[in-house]
Amino acid sequence: MVDDPMQAFFELHKDLPREGPGETADIQWAANIAGLSQNAQMADVGCVVAFSEVCWFTDTPSDRARALWEADGYVVQNEAGIADQIDAAGYEVLGRRRLSDAAWEAYYGPLDARIAALRPGADDALPAVLDEAEEEAACWRAHRDEFGYLLHVVRPK
Repeated sequence: MVDDPMQAFFELHKDLPREGPGETADIQWAANIAGLSQNAQMADVGCVVAFSEVCWFTDTPSDRARALWEADGYVVQNEAGIADQIDAAGYEVLGRRRLSDAAWEAYYGPLDARIAALRPGADDALPAVLDEAEEEAACWRAHRDEFGYLLHVVRPK
């Protein structure tokens, strides 16, 4: 198991066949699954696309975990739902893996420290923003078995 998310990304695509111009495998990063349709032009050149998408790891996520994502209007799917979207977009999955706990902590640890540093002397609007960020980290720590990011490397069919 690779805990470094970038190492995981490279592990997923290190053995890609070398096809296309110059015998190299072109790789495009998409912010999320919605980015597949935005990268449709890559299908013409045989480019592979890497992206991460938030995912339910359970069929019964807690109310707290649901509230975290629904507050921003984000629709979270399970792995099968993401796979269906990839297929419908005309791509095949070359590899996928969950973002590791170490990667999450590498993000939230410094965020926690920054929140603590900003809280004293925060103006009227900042505490609400800090509370929201603090709740996000606390929710993930309490419910990490229920949701996370699923990293994918896909290519056009």
